[in-house]
Amino acid sequence: MKELLPCNVEVERALLGAILLDNTYLYVAAERLSRDDFFSEANRLCWDAMKALIEKRVQADTVTVIAELERQGFLEKCGGAVRVCALPDGVPIGPGTPIPDYCHIIHEGSAKRKILNLSQKVVAEVADGVGSTEIIEAAESVMAEIRGEEEKASRGAMPISELVTECLPILDHMSGKGVRLGIPSGFADLDALTGGFVPSDMVILAGRPSEGKTALALEFLLRAAKAGHPVAMFSLEMSRTSLVLRLLCREARIDHHKLRTGFLSREEWGQLSNSLSTVRKLPIWVDDRADASASGLRWRIRSLAHRAAVKLVVVDYLQLVRAKAENRTQEVTKISLELKAAARDLGEICGGTLIAVSQLNRIAANERPRLHHLRESGQLEQDADVVLLISNAEPAENGQEKPNTKIIDVTKQRNGPCGDFPLTFLPRWVGFEDYIPEEVTLP
Repeated sequence: MKELLPCNVEVERALLGAILLDNTYLYVAAERLSRDDFFSEANRLCWDAMKALIEKRVQADTVTVIAELERQGFLEKCGGAVRVCALPDGVPIGPGTPIPDYCHIIHEGSAKRKILNLSQKVVAEVADGVGSTEIIEAAESVMAEIRGEEEKASRGAMPISELVTECLPILDHMSGKGVRLGIPSGFADLDALTGGFVPSDMVILAGRPSEGKTALALEFLLRAAKAGHPVAMFSLEMSRTSLVLRLLCREARIDHHKLRTGFLSREEWGQLSNSLSTVRKLPIWVDDRADASASGLRWRIRSLAHRAAVKLVVVDYLQLVRAKAENRTQEVTKISLELKAAARDLGEICGGTLIAVSQLNRIAANERPRLHHLRESGQLEQDADVVLLISNAEPAENGQEKPNTKIIDVTKQRNGPCGDFPLTFLPRWVGFEDYIPEEVTLP
């Protein structure tokens, strides 16, 4: 089996020989490759010796590499001094040396070997009776690592001239008066602060339990979909039927509780029928699968981005996502990094934005939430591009219905100002509108 694994030992040797002739090639190769990408153990050891020398600012040539391998006790494993001296033989040197091509061939063989190893491991685990969920999660984690290595190998530093060219379509799009970079949220005050939901951003929408986090996230989706943008909800808490009923009541402007208890009037049933016709035509996707692994969620988001070009994705909610780790701190770090990567995937694939709904730590009823109240906040604060905190304008009194005015606080924005503004919550149909003064009678 080992002889059949994808590899090209001669290309590995050619790359090492080129580095011996010109040490600057190591910097180009190290951006794309690691020692594990080399199939030959002898080549891996030579690579390590060259890196060790160059990191110590010692010229890596045949003499110094042989001495370093001898010092480490690996010279014989590398085939001896004769083999090391022969590495540069026949290697072209100069401006046309195809170092990137060598790196691509080596990395391609490495990626294929990892995929083959993964497939063998999956077959063995199936034979051993390991559960399918555990097998899938482990496989997705490995595939995510391979994908990350692919991106590392394909992306490198780019000259500003090329980057400016990449920005020209964006500038052209924004040249119209009042045109924003992101997808409008549908709320004037929020769009004035953020410029809409910007591609590749990870937005965290957080609040206390039952303060309208999911309702506001659905409002964002509904308004974006009605503007013609494909959107998606990955719900780890509510079922898809519950979400659809919420959307129907919001669109029909009928009492959600009356629908659930079967007390709609004939007129309200007519409104609901009309909303059915409207909502069913909207480009909204709902995924309520219970699989909450961070890597699996990222791949589901990527898949939908390719399939439906979704511009806005909501994950509800963040604390239900899981990742394999030794403790909760490490788990949250992995989850945050996977969601951040999913946001970047969305931006690159279809210009989309990711909104992750999150809970807040326990705080006093009359205390305004702040960024540090974000549950397990350290890594999430660091990775989020925008953080929106939702709270009541005033605390509820004597257990009565919560106030209709909500405060949306933009407590972090990586590329813009922070600030807060009010929105009006309409509890009957679980929706939001731009602020309506308290003295105005609400619907």
